[in-house]
Amino acid sequence: MLYRMDKMTKSQREHFGYLMDVLSQLEWDLHQPVVARGRIPPEWHEIANTRYPKKKRKVTLWVEEDVVRFFKKMGRGYTLRMNEVLVAFMLARLSGLIDGKDTLPEYQTPPDMGERPGIGK
Repeated sequence: MLYRMDKMTKSQREHFGYLMDVLSQLEWDLHQPVVARGRIPPEWHEIANTRYPKKKRKVTLWVEEDVVRFFKKMGRGYTLRMNEVLVAFMLARLSGLIDGKDTLPEYQTPPDMGERPGIGK
């Protein structure tokens, strides 16, 4: 669906602008390591091909209200969808597509990479 900014409310425009900033950051986080290294780590293929749904464990988790509201509006099974988002993030971290303190040295971001997009820039 194509959205026209002139048809959006002020609140919708603010959320849309913030969404575009966050999506730019996510795209950078996911693609820049692949582009910089010119490859997808072989571990990604292994994880993707061998991962099966695991046993679930109940936890207490504090989540921002707007995030919960967003997933609940999708209907029944919203906690399963939230889990799928967490699984995708976990796989991206394990494969080295998103860097973190636990990222293996061979997957860490090279120092000459461009700047990560910011919010409101």
